[in-house]
Amino acid sequence: VDGKALLFGEEKSESRQIGDAARELSEKLRWDSFTLGEQLPYILGYAAAGTHVQLFLLLRQGTRVAISPELDVQVVDHRFWLARAVAHILRLLPALSRLLPSESIPIGQTLQRAPGVALTINGDSVLKVLTSEVEHVNCARLRTFYETICPQLEHAIQCDMTRSSWTESKTKLRLYPLGLHVSEDEQRRLSVVVHVVQSVLSALSHLHELGWCHRDVRWGNVLRRGDGKFMLIDFEFAAAAGNIITWRNRYLPPEVVPNVTPWGCAQDICQVGMLLSGVLPQSTSVLELYAQLVHTDPLQRPGARAAMQHPSLARVI
Repeated sequence: VDGKALLFGEEKSESRQIGDAARELSEKLRWDSFTLGEQLPYILGYAAAGTHVQLFLLLRQGTRVAISPELDVQVVDHRFWLARAVAHILRLLPALSRLLPSESIPIGQTLQRAPGVALTINGDSVLKVLTSEVEHVNCARLRTFYETICPQLEHAIQCDMTRSSWTESKTKLRLYPLGLHVSEDEQRRLSVVVHVVQSVLSALSHLHELGWCHRDVRWGNVLRRGDGKFMLIDFEFAAAAGNIITWRNRYLPPEVVPNVTPWGCAQDICQVGMLLSGVLPQSTSVLELYAQLVHTDPLQRPGARAAMQHPSLARVI
């Protein structure tokens, strides 16, 4: 309804699999207050197998409740029962839609990003597809990162390797959890920004200790999770410290020359400092931290873990 997913289903080919469909529906219908909000009392679902159908509610506490018997559409009375239930559900959906957050994730939609990059947002994850058109991305290195490095990071998006695939022409990443970008208004709110910076530094502290750099820290690569915490995303450019970048954009630290300058942890730190630019007039302490993070001499910039101890961030948990 209006691009919002309110009815979910799980289908099987044979009628005897109705129990399997119902169980898998329960696994799919995991309550997420981030995407569903705080006012919606339940979401609707159905399990279908062969000619058999059963309708369910998922309550906020995660309980699955059957709201119909197991119906066989080959039975006339069951078809009438199902038709009445569907009519009631269709009348109910617009009212449920109004209870969802105004800023919601476009579940089920495929979004085309840069050339060769497409995102399809599902109920619990994002399918990110990278094709051979993508520039500056080493897919073999990316696979190594998501298999061995990313699971050790806090405040970072994760990749379900069991549901991801890798071929020469196409890489499919199943990423979780879902999140929303930080709005431009929030980027100027001191309380939000210090939480973001602390979260990003936390992710980078582990990443740097493992010998890797993100190389693309910016507001577009930070999301707010359903629990209100922030996470760093988009590790396509991540690489071991000391690698040279081959692209140019406005987020590069001033000392970086593409195809010349090795990228190290200090360059990631400078990009973190740029996240503070919208709140500098609001806090002398934050201004001091900003000056340290973007110091013209990369050797004078603090490490991620040291920066996390700065007084302007000390109150952030």
